[in-house]
Amino acid sequence: MMSPGRVDPHALPPTLDPGAPVERRPDRPTPALARALTAGRRPVVVPGLADGWPAVRDWDFAALAERVDDTPVLVERGNIMQHASRFESVGLRDYLAELATGRPADGPFRYLASLDLFEHLPALADDVDFRWFAAARPRQFVFAWLGPAGTVSGYHHDAPDNVVVMVRGRKLVHLVPPAQSRCMYPSDKWDYGAVLSSVDALAPDLDRHPRFAEATPARVVLDPGDGLYIPHGWWHHIVSLEPAISVNCFAYTRRRFVGIEARELGKALLHRFGLYADRCTCHQWVDGVRVPKPGKHPLV
Repeated sequence: MMSPGRVDPHALPPTLDPGAPVERRPDRPTPALARALTAGRRPVVVPGLADGWPAVRDWDFAALAERVDDTPVLVERGNIMQHASRFESVGLRDYLAELATGRPADGPFRYLASLDLFEHLPALADDVDFRWFAAARPRQFVFAWLGPAGTVSGYHHDAPDNVVVMVRGRKLVHLVPPAQSRCMYPSDKWDYGAVLSSVDALAPDLDRHPRFAEATPARVVLDPGDGLYIPHGWWHHIVSLEPAISVNCFAYTRRRFVGIEARELGKALLHRFGLYADRCTCHQWVDGVRVPKPGKHPLV
């Protein structure tokens, strides 16, 4: 199932296949589209949303490797949302060059998630464009996600609305509505701005999580240039079917951002002093010592 170059979506567990299709809405990236998506409060695929982006035309692992230095970055080892949080420091150029070969390192996959790519390469910011979405969600945070076939973002839901754009490769996304949260077993593991599920959807334990079998996920495969709108509160699970690059925009209304950020900063402060959430995605255990993940929010 998790071959170095490609994952067969039909080989995934029955709980992740086939799934009902997600609504598709061919359209141009305009403020009118942003307002329509956010008013509907349901996931929508916009085929070819980013076909005009320079990123979709020009980015691949080899090309990016030539443009970056070997700044240390942290990669996730395996699915840290449902399993132990494990991180590894790698040089950005070396990691991209490794992905370009199509021969990932042995062991649990190494996933460069939530990368502020434009901090490392400000010139690349002009290669993507989420300005159209600001008409409905003006407070925006843009990240890049890069990794080999088989990388997993386990089931979770985010506080902000989210637009995911596929730049290179393909990803399989499953989405479960907020009304089915009882089937998703929210976890006590803390992730800043998100709620995690306790269920590993690739190897579900239905004795521990029997209601997960009652969830009715929608399903979509994203191709390069496709955009997917995910409203806040919708559970989603993402598997890279091929070595992949995607870019996403977390976005809020200004009022919602103030409320959510105040809440999460409060949790982060308590967490820093060991008063909230023993388990989290911002620390790992090394020789019995809880070690913070560098580069996370300064309060955690």
